[in-house]
Amino acid sequence: MIKNIPYFLTLIAFVLCSTFVKAQVNQTNFSSTPLGEVNLKALSTHHDTITILKLAPKPFMANDIDTKKAHIEELRKAYLNRNRRSPKLDTLAATGDHLPFVEGGFSDSLFSSGVPNDNSIAVGKNGDIVSVLNSSIRVYKQDGTATYNVGLTYFGRFEKKNTWVGTKPVLTGSYDPRVTYDPEADKFVAFWLDGRVSTDTRIMIAVSKTGSPEEGWTVYALTGNPLNDTSWTDYPIVGMSKDDIFITVNLLKDNEPWQTAFKQSIIWQIDKKALFTDTFLNSTLWSGIKHKEKLIWSICPADQYYKSPRKEMYFLSVRPSDYTNDTVFIHKIDNTQASGEAQYSYKIAKGNRAYGLAGSAYQPAANFRLQTNDARVLTAIFHYDHIQYVQNCINPQNFAPSLMYGYIANADNPSIQNTLIANDTLDMGYPSIVYMGNGTHDLTAMLSFSHSSSTVFPGVSLVKIDNEGKVSPIIRVKSGDAVINSFVPDSTERWGDYSGIQRKYNENGVFYLSNSFGGKSRPAAGTYIGRMRYNKEAMQVLQEPAIVYPNPSSEGIYHFKMKVEMASDYRLECYDLGTGQKVFNYNVRIEDQGEVVVNQNLSFLSSGLYQLKFVRLGDNKVMLNEKIRKM
Repeated sequence: MIKNIPYFLTLIAFVLCSTFVKAQVNQTNFSSTPLGEVNLKALSTHHDTITILKLAPKPFMANDIDTKKAHIEELRKAYLNRNRRSPKLDTLAATGDHLPFVEGGFSDSLFSSGVPNDNSIAVGKNGDIVSVLNSSIRVYKQDGTATYNVGLTYFGRFEKKNTWVGTKPVLTGSYDPRVTYDPEADKFVAFWLDGRVSTDTRIMIAVSKTGSPEEGWTVYALTGNPLNDTSWTDYPIVGMSKDDIFITVNLLKDNEPWQTAFKQSIIWQIDKKALFTDTFLNSTLWSGIKHKEKLIWSICPADQYYKSPRKEMYFLSVRPSDYTNDTVFIHKIDNTQASGEAQYSYKIAKGNRAYGLAGSAYQPAANFRLQTNDARVLTAIFHYDHIQYVQNCINPQNFAPSLMYGYIANADNPSIQNTLIANDTLDMGYPSIVYMGNGTHDLTAMLSFSHSSSTVFPGVSLVKIDNEGKVSPIIRVKSGDAVINSFVPDSTERWGDYSGIQRKYNENGVFYLSNSFGGKSRPAAGTYIGRMRYNKEAMQVLQEPAIVYPNPSSEGIYHFKMKVEMASDYRLECYDLGTGQKVFNYNVRIEDQGEVVVNQNLSFLSSGLYQLKFVRLGDNKVMLNEKIRKM
């Protein structure tokens, strides 16, 4: 008999800490000069042959995650046995007005990927695409023409540790690549790890000279063992603020089983100005990050939208290996690296819905499963004081791998609204999210992810988060035509460990994504690169921000300060952000002009987060569009 454990409780959103708590963490400064330069034109005009890496499974926390996943698999099989029905061969992709669609795309024809792909992508204003994956860096033109395909170890060929055989280096272990693009500096920045033992571990950083990746790169290195002990660096996540680049990584112990290898998660803060002028890599290391003397596992930076820059940087963590939890750690570094005055603090918030560890995803072949790792925050974005983030998560109804989308309305005074993204015929994993909105009140974002099932080959899908935070139906981007089978000697294949997505900053409504799919010519996963477009729905944005106070309110009395052009009738609309349902709407008359304060008694509302709109009758002009919280 299978025991069902107390899974997935739905909880009301509460903030545990009303202010950020300054914590005692270790802060260490580093400075180094560039290792050298790389010019792709001089390096190679052909596609370098890349040795395929087959990386061992990623390490997890000290508890027995494999036992948990086995238990989840038993629960899922029991559910399927109780709910037998004819399987669906596929699910239809959603289409419609204002939903994104594939404008162009191509499957990566260069089979040199490792296991897993670890896809990441960046696109410049000139349309050049830089795609990185295990274990190469590739440059494409907008039409999909590949101009360069260079192994990451070859790319960093001037490292002293590299050995050469003839004219090519021995690939000594470059992996976990990431790439990003800074639209203001017009530069690409690539990151990857090299070495998997404390005596041979580093973070490589390459900065393009210009917006053309073919015109040369400056390459730097950070030590992968900054604490000078028996740990090495794994699983980087990258985010940028206006002035800094942040790299978060996990430090793992040497010579221990994966389940007990975790030591701690750290944050590297790098001064962008010095890095981009090819002078120094000036960095600050933040280590010893813990809560109640327990080190926090996996920290994800909230990448800032460049039009809403802040000197502060925010990061998110969860309890990634728990069966069920609703805790979110919000970390904050409050100043730039160059200021020398930055301090670290954190607070704890709770979502309105619990996340939890997911089991393996299914494929249309017996015993071919896909790994979903844990429930860590995989990507997060910051824009206009809002944070949106995504995780792998279990569906508590059928125990299938699904996704959790989170929205934090105010980074400094957070309340968290979570939405489970699930489908009864698709397993999901490895989401990435990008901001596509155009202002303070616009939450529009795109969320790409991998899909698979017992009847659907692994492919790429997408959902849209609209300007009010609602999730669209699933949009099919790329369908697979085979299982992923990397010939690793087990029945659970590597699927992630992440995917890539980026907005094209000089084209409205255009974004690019890269993700894995199952292809007949690729025993390991293929990479799909898609150019996506959506036609934005009309949205009225206030020219002057309205002020709501007190917010949150325990009594339900709110004062709305806004500018009124004329005496008129208005419609007050209220939406429950937890359910997406309209709570009420009624008309009010405002006789005054200029700056007015409108008082409303909403004490009848239940505790939660709501969207309130004042709409002027006649021309339907939105005069106020604010989120309020009722305690």
